[in-house]
Amino acid sequence: MTANQRGISRSDPLTITELNKGIKDLVEETLPRMWIRGEISNFRPAKSGHWYFSLKDSQSQVRVNMWRSSTYKVDFQPEEGAEVLVYGPINVYIPRGEYSITAEWMESVGQGRLRAKFERLKNELKEKGYFDQKHKKELPFLPQKVGIITSQTGAALQDILRVLQTRMPGMHVVVSHSRVQGKGAESELAAALRQLDQHGDCDVIIIGRGGGSEEDLWAFNQEELATAIFEAKTPIVSAVGHEIDFLISDFVADVRAATPSQAAELIVPTSTECKAAIQDQLHKMKTHLLLKIQRLKARLHSSDFQYVFPRIQNKLYDQQRYLDDLTHQVTGSMESRMNQASTALKAQIDELKSPLLDKTIIRHKEKLSSLSRELRNHCHIQVNDKAYALQSLIARLDDLSPSKVLARGFSVTRNAKGEVISDSEQAVKGEELNLTLHKGQLKVRVK
Repeated sequence: MTANQRGISRSDPLTITELNKGIKDLVEETLPRMWIRGEISNFRPAKSGHWYFSLKDSQSQVRVNMWRSSTYKVDFQPEEGAEVLVYGPINVYIPRGEYSITAEWMESVGQGRLRAKFERLKNELKEKGYFDQKHKKELPFLPQKVGIITSQTGAALQDILRVLQTRMPGMHVVVSHSRVQGKGAESELAAALRQLDQHGDCDVIIIGRGGGSEEDLWAFNQEELATAIFEAKTPIVSAVGHEIDFLISDFVADVRAATPSQAAELIVPTSTECKAAIQDQLHKMKTHLLLKIQRLKARLHSSDFQYVFPRIQNKLYDQQRYLDDLTHQVTGSMESRMNQASTALKAQIDELKSPLLDKTIIRHKEKLSSLSRELRNHCHIQVNDKAYALQSLIARLDDLSPSKVLARGFSVTRNAKGEVISDSEQAVKGEELNLTLHKGQLKVRVK
């Protein structure tokens, strides 16, 4: 009797362990990994990092185990009653004779649909050239005015402002509030971006928010916002707090930052970086000038053999001595200018840190706000006056229109050639004339 035939005979029964082991071998060796859909029930996260829960539908349920090596890949917090898809093999636990699903992957039911929409839109925009490097604009080295588009109540705004204040005190910042999640958020973000791009006079614009689930971030995966970013003339930094995955806005923007704080770091250099850039430029200028002088010297030396008269040679030597002196003076002047530039930059940074500058900025902002209100009121009055005058002119023009004249009983008389008859002397006896009335026409014959 073979092992597969054991338990068939009363004289050769299986033990419980043998039965469960046989079922385990049969299930785990013959059934493939599979996708299973259901609602989460009895969710229990262990201190070890493993998750234990059940998946159920209206009639049945099955146990699910998800080990710590797989739980870290789930980008949402499982909740009771949430509908999910899990993927993995079926496992039989021999001591209890129970089977369960060992989940290797889990996603919300809505997440799968969103991912498909994301990939479809990503491919469409890629075909249109939205992601091409040739359309990317470079960030300015030291922007004078920075635009920020995000929620005014979110932590992302405070993170950006904190970094900007630390790196460049007194930086001119324009904040445009917009919802960053929920229905219609993508339209608000796109409208705010177009407004700042066309009228904000910004050197660079940051658009973003803090992290969240895929559903929370979905406004940044919409074509309307992607088009606004692509059409913007101002360099755009996409700064959504999700360090692992990319969003559509990340692909379209000129620069992608992993977090809002990093976006601020990318667009505003530190004072040390400013000094280094100045030193680098001065070094390049000095090197270029020295090379040019060396080339001139080489040309002069190569011309020695063309001059045979001592007087001309002496003049050439005088020019060489002049070049040597000039080289010495230029080198000293460049070093002096480098030191002066460094001193001036330090003074400007110290001045920017002054509390007096903050008060001046606030005072100017208040003055600007007052002038803006006065301008709006003045424009409103002017528009109303012009509208009233225009209506008066329209009314006068309407009174003089031919149709109004004809409506008062007048008519226009024309001969067969279409010429207007304004005098009875112009009519010939027996001639047929056309009369144009307010409504319709008549043909008459002159007697």
